[in-house]
Amino acid sequence: MRIPADHDDPERTLVSAPVALPASALIIEVPEAGPVVDPWRASLDELAPVGVPAHVTCLFPIPPEDAMTGPAKIADAVRDTGAFDYTFDRCAWFGRTVLWLAPQDPTPFLRLTHALTTAFPHLLPYEGRFPEVIPHLTIGHKCPAEALDDAERDITPQLPIHGRATHLSLYSPQQGVWTRLQSFPL
Repeated sequence: MRIPADHDDPERTLVSAPVALPASALIIEVPEAGPVVDPWRASLDELAPVGVPAHVTCLFPIPPEDAMTGPAKIADAVRDTGAFDYTFDRCAWFGRTVLWLAPQDPTPFLRLTHALTTAFPHLLPYEGRFPEVIPHLTIGHKCPAEALDDAERDITPQLPIHGRATHLSLYSPQQGVWTRLQSFPL
């Protein structure tokens, strides 16, 4: 997986495509970012109000059959990746439609995604809609640009955010609320 040199390409936008629900997601939770981004995510990220914490997605979507039968395979895939420290040191954009926090070093997140797609070769991140996987923590999307600008102005002086990833979480929608079904030690 390659990281593009320019994350701020105005031509790059996220495309909403239907995903057969209930698809699950494997994420690294970033609780240290919560105090900084959660007030903004509550109104700018549609996943925040339904239980998805501040996070970096490692693999989505995961069909129900893989979420139910794959926990042992997930655990095996990530066991040797190891816990890692992370720093989110800047805001970045996909076009002018998505505001996100950029990890200073995306490599550990990419290693996790690679380990997962090796274990589940039939699953592609975001169903293969994007040529590159760019680890990111979404602050907001599908919102007026002015609201995203306000969020960026508020969040930037509060950076960097430091933390440590010790586990990967499997989240799935359960009766309209996303719930952590299982955690896998790194």
